[in-house]
Amino acid sequence: CGVAHDLLWYGHHSYPSRIRYTHCSHPGERRIRVVTTALPTTSNLSEVFASADQVAIATLLANKAVERCITHKLEDSRDALFNKMVEILQAYKASMTAAGAGASAQLAISENLKMLPVLVLGLLKNVSTKSCIFDQYLTCLIFAMAGWH
Repeated sequence: CGVAHDLLWYGHHSYPSRIRYTHCSHPGERRIRVVTTALPTTSNLSEVFASADQVAIATLLANKAVERCITHKLEDSRDALFNKMVEILQAYKASMTAAGAGASAQLAISENLKMLPVLVLGLLKNVSTKSCIFDQYLTCLIFAMAGWH
């Protein structure tokens, strides 16, 4: 408790997680492994946008698109992917520009997120996300995500 409190004081919050497993070398013996992850916290939204990783965000969106395809139509998954990109851009505009005021001629976004719209467009334009048979789509996307070409 003291370590978690100290980390929170310095801008981090810790999240413990427990894993219960059976040990291989001692059959029947149950063990618990506790892993504590300390993540940075902030009350400043500009720090969140400044530390965002565009490749990690695109990978997460691709994984969510695959999950959505299991229970919904492919078009719904593509729409959700596009809408999430729009939400990210709207959130950035509303919080980081001059009070989200008015329409601007140029889209302003932080340097580390400049390629995120291109990555999402690549996901939308990829052959595996266009209207094809569901099984082929999942196979193509799983191979692409795993790095098998």
